[in-house]
Amino acid sequence: MNRIATLLLLGTVQASAQASAYTNFIRQSQQDTGVVWDMPVVPSGSSPSALVLGSGGSLFQLWTIQQASAADYLLDQKLVGAYLPTADIKITTLDPYSKVHRTRVDQPFTVTITVGGLLTGANAPLAATQVLFERHIGAYQAGMSPLVPAVICSNTPLSSAYLEPVPKPRLFGATSRS
Repeated sequence: MNRIATLLLLGTVQASAQASAYTNFIRQSQQDTGVVWDMPVVPSGSSPSALVLGSGGSLFQLWTIQQASAADYLLDQKLVGAYLPTADIKITTLDPYSKVHRTRVDQPFTVTITVGGLLTGANAPLAATQVLFERHIGAYQAGMSPLVPAVICSNTPLSSAYLEPVPKPRLFGATSRS
């Protein structure tokens, strides 16, 4: 029994030493003002944010820094706010090359955009019921690889439209039974 207790104690000391080799903190960035606040991670318990949520939301990031090398790592992040729509963009291509997903001029592709988090109702502010979708196009500079982000784009979108929630169909009348 003493040997098992010694191994457990040794494992706990090693885990504690390993945990102390890192410094953890949470960074809160106000999206509307750019104010940034760093707060240490409390090992047990909780700690309220020092800043209120800005009107544009607040980005919370969990960071860790390895003390020996000073290397920092972003572990997780969440954007929090009262009204923050989300978008999911999926590009499907018929390009037969499966190792790297890409679009090509000679192969068709489809872009599917799903927007969530929009508000509905007569009392919802207009800005919370729709999002502006702009489509920009760009040309690569001669001799540049498409992987290099040196795309020349105009500030004028090729097209733009407001995306709004699609109302759910309502069924009126008789109901069916199975």
